Amino acid sequence: LATELIAQLLKRGYRVRTTVRSLANKNVACLQALPGASVSLELHEADLLKQGAFDECMAGAEYVFHTASPFVTAGITDPQAQLYAPALDGTRNVFGSIARSIQESGVRPRVVFTSSVAAIFGRAADKPADQSFDEDDWNTSSCAEGNPPNDGIDLYRYSKLIAEKEAWALAEAQRI
Repeated sequence: LATELIAQLLKRGYRVRTTVRSLANKNVACLQALPGASVSLELHEADLLKQGAFDECMAGAEYVFHTASPFVTAGITDPQAQLYAPALDGTRNVFGSIARSIQESGVRPRVVFTSSVAAIFGRAADKPADQSFDEDDWNTSSCAEGNPPNDGIDLYRYSKLIAEKEAWALAEAQRI
């Protein structure tokens, strides 16, 4: 998702600053190979769980796209460490960097937080099949233990739910 977003922004002539987990990762080459990257792409290393990790990248940014969250649905042994902390603390750290950027630059960015239908829809019982969803809907069936317990897909759904709720609360608190 992030690579496609970056490609489209570069194609439209935007200067893009983005974060990656590791600048040494071989996957970074695909970003550097995008048309326009040599002139308009700046890479920063950042850890979702580290407070302040996004400060340098988003300083003075007019737009912030938050696309990072683990997509893990199998082999989950510790949902808190594998899903909930990266989703929730990552969101908090991104919004913390936004707040610091606003204080320093005075620029209040437009924020795009990518989420998932998982934040509004868990199990089929959440909404009758003949009804559509809107911004008032939230996933009401997923829970921290999974529904059913230890169901990897439901654990993922819950991570998206808590991260999106936190993003909305932080955006409201920061008036963005």
